[in-house]
Amino acid sequence: MNTHLVSILLPIYRSSGFVRSADRDLLSQALKSLLSQTYRHFELIILDDQSTGRTVEVCREFSQNDPRIRIVIDDNKRSLEAAITRLATLVQGKYCMLAGDDTVWDSKYLQCLIGVLESDPSLELAYSNGKYMDLDGRDTGHIVNSEDDAHGASRSRLNNVIDFICKGNVIPIASVLFKAESFHRFVAPMLFAKNKTNVDKLWMMKFLIQGGRCKFVNQHLFLYRGMSRKPDPENICGMLPPENSLLIWWCYVRHEAAFFDQINQLVNSVDFSSTQKAYLRCVILDAFLRNTMEQLNWLRNDGYLHSIKDKVIHYMLRKSLRLFFDNTWAITDFGSFESDRQAARFEAPVVRALLEKTLLKVYGFKSILRLYQVLSLTDDRHPIIQDVGAWINREKLKFQSELLATAALMNQVPEIISGSGIAFKPSDNPKVTVFVASYNLGRFVRDTILTILRQDYSSCEVIVGDGASTDDTLSILKEFPQVQVISEKDDGYMDAFWKAVRKSRGAYITQCCISDGYLARNWIRRCVEVMENDPEVSLVWGFPQYLSEDGKLGEISYPQFHHCPPPQKKDFFEYWLKTQFYFPEGNFCVRKEVIEKCMPKYGPELKNLEPFLEFNYQFHRQGYLAYHLPIVANFGRTHANQSGQRETQSGTLQKKGAAYFEKSRAYRRDLLLGLAEHMFRDGQGHTISGSFTAAKFQDFMQVGKITQFKTRVFGKVYRLIVKKLFRTNRYATQ
Repeated sequence: MNTHLVSILLPIYRSSGFVRSADRDLLSQALKSLLSQTYRHFELIILDDQSTGRTVEVCREFSQNDPRIRIVIDDNKRSLEAAITRLATLVQGKYCMLAGDDTVWDSKYLQCLIGVLESDPSLELAYSNGKYMDLDGRDTGHIVNSEDDAHGASRSRLNNVIDFICKGNVIPIASVLFKAESFHRFVAPMLFAKNKTNVDKLWMMKFLIQGGRCKFVNQHLFLYRGMSRKPDPENICGMLPPENSLLIWWCYVRHEAAFFDQINQLVNSVDFSSTQKAYLRCVILDAFLRNTMEQLNWLRNDGYLHSIKDKVIHYMLRKSLRLFFDNTWAITDFGSFESDRQAARFEAPVVRALLEKTLLKVYGFKSILRLYQVLSLTDDRHPIIQDVGAWINREKLKFQSELLATAALMNQVPEIISGSGIAFKPSDNPKVTVFVASYNLGRFVRDTILTILRQDYSSCEVIVGDGASTDDTLSILKEFPQVQVISEKDDGYMDAFWKAVRKSRGAYITQCCISDGYLARNWIRRCVEVMENDPEVSLVWGFPQYLSEDGKLGEISYPQFHHCPPPQKKDFFEYWLKTQFYFPEGNFCVRKEVIEKCMPKYGPELKNLEPFLEFNYQFHRQGYLAYHLPIVANFGRTHANQSGQRETQSGTLQKKGAAYFEKSRAYRRDLLLGLAEHMFRDGQGHTISGSFTAAKFQDFMQVGKITQFKTRVFGKVYRLIVKKLFRTNRYATQ
């Protein structure tokens, strides 16, 4: 019977040497902390890669007093990857961990993480927070600054993967306790470059991309030495000597390219959709650019630049990289969404726009390589320059191909229209009332009604308010006995709307114009689920998408939320104060009592108001809370003679919009001056905890102004440079 529940694996090589420990006894500190664990039921397996110096001697001194230590002197010199694979064959415990020879662990590290894994059999990995420290053990900061930066089982697989790519390795290998069977499944030799770095990152990416489940414990249970140490040319195969200062950077660029190629291979090996894979490739390219910029700064900070020429070239490269890829403009801010289901960011229009932007970045990076060659007089035939140039050309062709494939997915008729079958059955006690306004748009009626009746939620009633159409609208509506029709002369949209509201029986109201329709079959059900489960939410909204008059899908609205979700509930109020954002009228679902309190009543005063803008103002002014689902919920069809187009052309809509913006800004001014007090309300109108804080909002506005200024400046310069550098068609494949 195995008496060791945990196997601790410690690969070492010259751990007591100057390069590794800078003449500090870091290995002894690491061993002492491992052997001082309050959980005693473990074995410590040390694999030495034929070290010179005192490394093995130090380990033997500890093993003489502790039988749990087993020292194995390797018969072959191995890379770190191969050493980890060899250690995996020696594991006897149910759980295992990889230890670093310079890390220090809290005495309760094992006890805490074993408790987490034992409490949930579905977990394959548990990891804790920790702190960075320098060579002398001084605290230099947290490893995971916020739980939002952590990966875990509560997030979707795609969210974990995107977070990991964007934020880097927030799971240091020394902070992880694995199930041994999972460790064996994911660990494997991954020899993809000459200089052996990023091993732990690639291992964790494989774990996350294949759906491994993990849990984060926000306790500081280890100290990780994050100090700067120059690489040892003898220890890192393929490492250039220090005198080739700037080529060292290109050597690392080549390595990063090889590393991200490996991630792309992992992405292609799993069952993601074509648009999800294309999206992830764009995320990977952004991460590559971030890393190359960080490494260029590292070159300067670690003292590799000696000559004036190198310093000038480094300055030019760094400024050029910032110009092309500054975080405030070119690098996309990829946020974390609660779910991957029907996520708008993976829809073809969003992915196409991201591919276009990413392709520009590939061209930009190629220009950086050209700039370096011109300034440094480096020959095109230099092997590192050749490798990087070839990689850039391969990436260009891949992104061009994916752009063409994604563009081909556009301009298709929505499946909810072209499909077949109607599952909808009218309910005797409906929870939702769908209101449809109609007047002489018979050519669109059938499509609109089908998108409603093909919803997978049947506790609905559908009321069409028709203004006594004279075309074939009414005859088409007779094809759908599930629909209630009110057809009589009215005085415009709001007259028809309030007639329907008075007749409605649902607790929730959503409206759909007769030329528009729903795209997500589960949209109404998802809205109801949110408001039934969270009584604080009064309104749910999603993304609208354009549809051409002949029924082909186009762009998805609100690009500012495609990759990073909007604030939710109380936080959204501050966003509204800053932007005066208004909800898309074609898809939001709202509690009936909130509509009755916030929507303007039909009457003469409506002549100077846009009713949905007034609803938005009253909704926020009265303290109600909204929730966003990142779903493409509906389409808005563009066609001739739209009422909105007529109002825009006449200038009426601009006047009504100006009144809304002025009123919203006036309320913001009153709040900031302390002349008004804002209280939040739940869906029943009851006051709930939390209030608006003017000081916090002023900070928010100041950061926003700075960001907007930087975005405008960098954006203009970037576009001017791209226009001059690349006058040819950027999508040409030759």
